[in-house]
Amino acid sequence: MPSTAEKLLSRIGRGARHAWDDVCALVIARRQLAELEARIAVRQIRRLAVVLAVAAVIVVAALPLLSVALALYLAELLRVDFGVLLSLGGTAGLVLGLLLAFVTWRRFRREFVGLEDSLAELREDAAWIREWIERPDATD
Repeated sequence: MPSTAEKLLSRIGRGARHAWDDVCALVIARRQLAELEARIAVRQIRRLAVVLAVAAVIVVAALPLLSVALALYLAELLRVDFGVLLSLGGTAGLVLGLLLAFVTWRRFRREFVGLEDSLAELREDAAWIREWIERPDATD
């Protein structure tokens, strides 16, 4: 017949194994969550980079050509100085490109979550482990 001490040690061992299994499962789940969030974050950053690159190409390539053509046309039509119209066209193109970049940046900042959920889960896990360690022995 096992003694009381042996029974107690057996219960403590089982409890420790269960706790270790829980901690291992917890770490695996958190790692998977972090990987998923990291993949989402990378996808969002790539999308931002593509849109900003497109905006830059639009501003750099199309705006000078359109500005000159529009300024030439309006200078003849309105009988005003070509330089003034060219400046207005350049300003309009610059504002359009900057507005596109700004709107895209704001959307990215609004949607980007990074590792927010993983960090929140880790905080909860730390609190749970702290409570588990500090609780009085309820086996008696």
